[in-house]
Amino acid sequence: MIIWIKYFFFLCYFKELFEDVGALRVARVHYDESGRSLGTAEVVYERRADAVTAQQKYNTLNLDGILK
Repeated sequence: MIIWIKYFFFLCYFKELFEDVGALRVARVHYDESGRSLGTAEVVYERRADAVTAQQKYNTLNLDGILK
């Protein structure tokens, strides 16, 4: 249950960050079989222009300390 709550809040912050640019089709964090984060995530936007904007805006952003 603690893992789920931690996952839930992490995903919420993650989605909030990227939804600032545009509507998301998919936002997910990648986990291994035991539920530990792999340190990667995936975002798919509804519009290609939003994806390009997000890439330009966040390409060099260090998320350590922002998403916990």
